[in-house]
Amino acid sequence: MSKDKKEHLLSWIENFIYLIIWALLFMMPIYGAYRSGMKEIDWHFVGQIWLKTTPMIVVFAIHNYLLLPRLLFRKRAKSYAAYVLCLIGLLVAVNIYDNAVQRMGPDNRPPFNPAPQEQMGPKKYREERTLPFRERNAVQPPFFFRSNPHKPPFIYMPFLPFPMILSPIVIAIFMIGLNIGIKSLFQSIRDSQRLKELETQNLQTELDYLKYQINPHFFMNTLNNIHALVDINPEQAKETVLELSKMMRYVLYESNKRTVSLWQEIDFLQHYIKLMKLRYTDRLELIVSIHKEELPPAQVPPLLLITFVENAFKHGVSYQEPSFIHITMDVCDGKLRYLVVNSCHKSPEGEAHGIGLENVRKRLQLIYDQQSTLDIQQRADEYQVLLLIPLQL
Repeated sequence: MSKDKKEHLLSWIENFIYLIIWALLFMMPIYGAYRSGMKEIDWHFVGQIWLKTTPMIVVFAIHNYLLLPRLLFRKRAKSYAAYVLCLIGLLVAVNIYDNAVQRMGPDNRPPFNPAPQEQMGPKKYREERTLPFRERNAVQPPFFFRSNPHKPPFIYMPFLPFPMILSPIVIAIFMIGLNIGIKSLFQSIRDSQRLKELETQNLQTELDYLKYQINPHFFMNTLNNIHALVDINPEQAKETVLELSKMMRYVLYESNKRTVSLWQEIDFLQHYIKLMKLRYTDRLELIVSIHKEELPPAQVPPLLLITFVENAFKHGVSYQEPSFIHITMDVCDGKLRYLVVNSCHKSPEGEAHGIGLENVRKRLQLIYDQQSTLDIQQRADEYQVLLLIPLQL
């Protein structure tokens, strides 16, 4: 899945969660009326609750789509806190205004304005003051859905000392906290995906850098061989140029891929061995036990196997002493086993060891992590390299 599709999917899931939460809140008045045993739902009452919920939706939308992404997630905490306080204050102001409107009668006067106590008598005064609270339906909805013009809108919270002010503050804090939690969760998922993509890009960049080091290193050694053959045997030098052209075609068109066919890598390896055989004399014992038809069509990193053979010819062959190179490739326990054993001779003092093996170690670590094995053993007269990598079919 592409990066844009992942971002779109996460945004869709996040908004869908918000939609479910708000849908449940809008269904609560209907569910409360149903559970209370009311024969018919008072849709006027339900509509009033929905209308009173509208300011919360507006506050949520401003907080979710403006304040969180543009202030909080951009480390502008002071500005974010100031705007949140303003939103809570606005919600409180709307709540106070709504209560004031509910308390006014048709002639813009309070509907219950009994005479002072001294004019009516204590008993009648108490009856007049408590009349609106005693005139209720026989079947009452749950306490948090009771329609009472003397109580704050949205949610009935009798346990608060100043419900007209504290009720919207508590609701706003709960709503904002829930919004921050959900938004932070999806933001952490997005950050994790971006980190993985960045790690993948860094990995590919490092692998490309190692490949660019391999190509000049390989061509430098091959051109040195051709230069030596020109003086020794010009005809062989011509054949070497043809073999080199085949190898260059592979390096130019295949090495830029992440993986190549094992059979292609074997063909490239055999071209190089054939090129080297033209240079060295019969004093070299060269045994290659690679049977391509017996190996599976697996995928391997390009130019990975050639490094060990290069080092074997470079450091394991001597014109003065008998030399040998044994190359074996097979499948063992679900892994590709590649073994190169060559004779060991003293290197001239001051000779550079090159960058081939070091690059191979880095590439194996980046590609296979701990799933590969590179075992190098050096004895007095023998140098052995064993490589085990997982088969990628």
